[in-house]
Amino acid sequence: MTRITGPGCDLILNDFQSMLIETTEVRAHGSAESSMQLHVLQTVSNVRKQAYPSGAPAGSTVSLDDDLWRHHRVPHSLTPTFETCNISRSYKLQIRLGFRFGFANVLTRVLEVEFPVYVVAACRAKNPPRAS
Repeated sequence: MTRITGPGCDLILNDFQSMLIETTEVRAHGSAESSMQLHVLQTVSNVRKQAYPSGAPAGSTVSLDDDLWRHHRVPHSLTPTFETCNISRSYKLQIRLGFRFGFANVLTRVLEVEFPVYVVAACRAKNPPRAS
């Protein structure tokens, strides 16, 4: 994130949510039908992690560390992304960040972003190689 205004108030990350949006499309006899399913991966409230201190100048950038989501994985029950002649399944990762700001950190804004993702099947070896 990049601060575009000069020094002001603190910017605090207060809420974090990650979800996978699954879309399945079925085409038959010239028509198409879509269904959507949401998979909540993680929801965290009251994080209270400072993104910017009040004295940060305009143009300052910050990256949030991955402590919030590093240990969370996609559910094993998901079907991988695929496309055949009549059926397709795709996914989007949706991230919602709730920020508090203002002189008493009383104002809240939610930033919502979506990214297309490609889900692949996890393959586990039936007979893993043994060390000699």
